[in-house]
Amino acid sequence: MPRPSARAVAALGGLLALTGAGPARAGEPAGSPTASEIERNAEITGRVRKIDPATHTLFLRDSMKTFRFSDDTKAMKGGQKFSILQLNEGDQVRVTFSGTLDNDDVKMTRLEVLP
Repeated sequence: MPRPSARAVAALGGLLALTGAGPARAGEPAGSPTASEIERNAEITGRVRKIDPATHTLFLRDSMKTFRFSDDTKAMKGGQKFSILQLNEGDQVRVTFSGTLDNDDVKMTRLEVLP
């Protein structure tokens, strides 16, 4: 049986890495979480579509995510502390949140109102 070329082996290894198939990477136990399952901090900028004080949720235009806030969420406007409940529809904001990449319901950790 002919041996595969080094290029073919490298291509197959890259394909397996992209799909998450194959053996665990060095130092990672089998069954490690995929990238979409790992909780991450991320940031998004957008305009406020709606804020719901009853459910402590914020919705941005052009985003399918539901941003949940609490008393621990830091909110700033012009370098000063700010109440999220004072936001208006159309305000430009930068939201820092934690959650998994495939979860549309995430925890907002910080909000900054932009000029």
